Amino acid sequence: LIPPKDACSQSWTVQTGLRAAKVDAQGYGFYLAKDYDDLLDHPIAMGEFQIAQWQSNGTPHAMAIQGCIHEVDLERLQDDLQAICTSTIGLFEPKTKKAPFQSYLFLVNAVLAGYGGLEHRNSTALLCKRDQIPQMNTPLDESAYREFLGLCSHEYFHAWLVKRIQPKAFQPYQLDRRNHTRLLWLFEGFTSYYDDLQLLRSKRIDLKTYLKLVANNWNGILRGPGRLKQSLADSSFDAWTKYYQADENTPNAVVSYYGKGALLALGLDLKIRNFTNNRLSLDDIMRAIWHKHGVTLEGIAEDGLDEIVIQVIGSSFTKTWSEFKTRYIFGSEDIPIQRWLPNTIAAKPKSHSKLEKIKLQLGMRYTEVNGWLKVTHVLDGGAVQLAGLAPGDLLASINGERVTTARLDKVLTSLNPEQVLTMCFYRDDLEHECMTALDLNQLPDQFDLIPTA
Repeated sequence: LIPPKDACSQSWTVQTGLRAAKVDAQGYGFYLAKDYDDLLDHPIAMGEFQIAQWQSNGTPHAMAIQGCIHEVDLERLQDDLQAICTSTIGLFEPKTKKAPFQSYLFLVNAVLAGYGGLEHRNSTALLCKRDQIPQMNTPLDESAYREFLGLCSHEYFHAWLVKRIQPKAFQPYQLDRRNHTRLLWLFEGFTSYYDDLQLLRSKRIDLKTYLKLVANNWNGILRGPGRLKQSLADSSFDAWTKYYQADENTPNAVVSYYGKGALLALGLDLKIRNFTNNRLSLDDIMRAIWHKHGVTLEGIAEDGLDEIVIQVIGSSFTKTWSEFKTRYIFGSEDIPIQRWLPNTIAAKPKSHSKLEKIKLQLGMRYTEVNGWLKVTHVLDGGAVQLAGLAPGDLLASINGERVTTARLDKVLTSLNPEQVLTMCFYRDDLEHECMTALDLNQLPDQFDLIPTA
């Protein structure tokens, strides 16, 4: 790596997980990579960073942040991330407490608007809003910071599940074509389950907050008509062509292997705990997967989880596991979390305001375009679909009242339950009028999760 020549970069340093061979104090110089794949899997950042450092079970960790205007509260970040990382290492290696890497680096690019991450062997590249990072003398939205910690937890978990435990179909990974597997519900879904669970276990959030996060995901899945049409296995296999090429009909045809996969992991965890009287849990499955496929780097076959589940839980679990797979992985049934919860947690029907009920019944997603309310998605079974509206339509009025994104809530709040609605809208350059009725008794199931003990 050769340092830039311009004056503004004189204070820059290099941040990467690549093994240094001969570098200067700023990190410029020679690095070693075993092959091209190894090089690609080690992102490199150059710039001015604020750096948090800590050790988790004796393994050095660091977070290098660029983009924050104010001084970052590094001490808080270190405390929170150390707890999360230590908990995750202990999940996979409860006896040795040994991480599968010699060091780990979180590379954070803080921007005005952005969110996401990509996992690597001993690092992760994260994108977040500046407001999600704790900074000195600056108000912090705790829920936004919690979301950032969840992102860190998610990508860190991938150092085990994705970077070392891999689908056999991805070995070797072909960079010149799409690589397909039906197991993304395991690799992304189970990771999505554990990312927030690790925040709870590391005491970064309390049980009430955790249950709210679980319920939010559950309710989001229940609001999507696509959950009843696409299985998790198909969602995984079709990720390239459907999930990542979303269109106006995606909510009606596709289910997220992230969201429903996390719900599946919760369901399996509860089933195992119920079946074994809390003697075993999903943690035991994850450790077995790790030692069989992660430590050895032997890819997991498309049906490779079957043997591990039965080996860990016992042959008496065979029928339960077979039915579970058929209904919730290869089928598209709703996962009945409410039936499997322990006595210490209750699932209660979610209480909705009048406005929330009307919006759920309408089944419409929208945006604003030049002062008009433009319909972007029409959900199957909703009042808007029954009225005949389609994505791209411009909704002008409801019962004679002008509708915009700013006025919609006010107009909807004035409606009566089960009232007949007259909707005026434009499609292309033609005006249309239609009628539909609200039935607030026909709403998707929604739940709150409440601790009872």
